[in-house]
Amino acid sequence: MPKENKQYIPIGCSHYFSAGFSREEALELLTRSQERHRERFPTVDYREIDFWYRSFEKGNFNYSQEFILNGNEASITSHINSKDTKNRQYTANDIKKASLAGINTIPLSNVVRELNVDDELTLSGMLRNFHNRIYEPDRQIFEKLQFNLRPNSVFLLQKNYFPNETSRTTWTDKEEGCEVKKNGVRSIINENFVTAALKKFRESIQYNEVKIKFLEIKCDLRTVDETNRELFIGGIFEAMNDVERKLHVENLKFSFKNLDELNAILSHIKVGPLLEMDLGTPKLVFNLDQVAPLLAHFPHLERFSAKNCVLEVPLDRFTHLKYIFVERHAMDVEEMKAHMNRIQNDGQRHVFYINAQFDRRTVSTALQPDVSMIDDEDNGDITGRLRIPGSTTHQIEFTIGRMITLKITKITKH
Repeated sequence: MPKENKQYIPIGCSHYFSAGFSREEALELLTRSQERHRERFPTVDYREIDFWYRSFEKGNFNYSQEFILNGNEASITSHINSKDTKNRQYTANDIKKASLAGINTIPLSNVVRELNVDDELTLSGMLRNFHNRIYEPDRQIFEKLQFNLRPNSVFLLQKNYFPNETSRTTWTDKEEGCEVKKNGVRSIINENFVTAALKKFRESIQYNEVKIKFLEIKCDLRTVDETNRELFIGGIFEAMNDVERKLHVENLKFSFKNLDELNAILSHIKVGPLLEMDLGTPKLVFNLDQVAPLLAHFPHLERFSAKNCVLEVPLDRFTHLKYIFVERHAMDVEEMKAHMNRIQNDGQRHVFYINAQFDRRTVSTALQPDVSMIDDEDNGDITGRLRIPGSTTHQIEFTIGRMITLKITKITKH
């Protein structure tokens, strides 16, 4: 095995510099060289590559120069290694920035753990080390995991990324045991259909690390037997409680009966990765302070929908959301006007279902004094447009009917 030659890095940088490669491209190429010949490239650090590029740009090709590390440049990497990472989600762009501070100082397992599913897939195609880490047998990555209770059956859909396969299984209640239909193949087992399905669900998440891009847990409260429902939902919480780490979930669709169930499932999901949430429930009225796990997840959400429940929260808590659908007991025009002045991002769509009766014309006039920008629709709704203060490119379009819808759109020039 050849001895370490400290000139491998500067010589490599010289070749890539002369060939017109960027610093980032040189980092990727040298990292790949390190994967094949670690004895020659024990460390590959962007800061050293930048040092040599700056030297070559000045016309200095003296390979005997000494590279001195400036410790202040390692802030990104130090943060990734710190305890603060447990509530931080890293993107591919974060990792690229971290590489500027020395990719080899980052524990690879920590990096992969903080990535969302799409960024994992992107990085797996860039570096072999990431690819190998993602494929480790103690990890499970789902594109979709659906677990639904029906009146006399349970359905489980597992769509995996690694290996790339989809499995559909239905357990149907019978007088003795249940019928299992997996990918079209039927069998009979002597076991309760809910209990049998829960065993498979537990098996699907019993890994050192589990990431789920879309998780759906649903049951129709109007049609399913309550005893089966309690067995179903309780078994799910037990399975989640037994996993080594909280589940990484990016999109959650969940139907629940009471706030205890909502608290339970959200407490088993890692804070940070969850960006979309769709909740279904019988008529409930609650606020964020009653659901501490929801309060923790809420600042990270981009899309939130809560059907059939009234969420008593000041509208300013919704400002950051790209999309929201919630019910409100009443319409406070001044609060709505203030909310319209706060939302500024292209594509934001906020929908509020108002339970109380109100005069649509009075509300529309209060929201937009310029009556020339208000229209009456055939269905009785009132629509209007509101210029965003300080913006020449975007406006708020609103629709006032049984629901009040606010949507930011680009101004179309005629």
